[in-house]
Amino acid sequence: MTYVLTSEEKPLGGFGTFHAKVTAIDPRMRIVMTVAYAVVVVSLSNLWVLAAALGLSMWLLAFSGLPPRKTLKRMAMMDSFIIFMLVLLPFTVPGTPALSIWGWRPAGKACGVQPRLPLPPMR
Repeated sequence: MTYVLTSEEKPLGGFGTFHAKVTAIDPRMRIVMTVAYAVVVVSLSNLWVLAAALGLSMWLLAFSGLPPRKTLKRMAMMDSFIIFMLVLLPFTVPGTPALSIWGWRPAGKACGVQPRLPLPPMR
């Protein structure tokens, strides 16, 4: 589903010189910079640095000219899928189960399920 601007809405406005500088960058370079930023943020482990990255991301959202409510709504839809996958992750890893939910236990030898297919022998 695409978002169509109505006659009352303006395209991305941004804030003055920041918007002008961002729109002057080639879109392919913006994608490369975004992917690099995402890789750096995902690799962080210090909570204070992660909080600073969150602050920088919110600052960039505020000055990008994108509608914040719609952007955060789209991000929430994407993150709900990721959270769903994280909830299912313990049920796909072999080992001794640490918990049981309504009779379901994480995959492993204790519940009689082998989560991986046997690999063919190497030649």
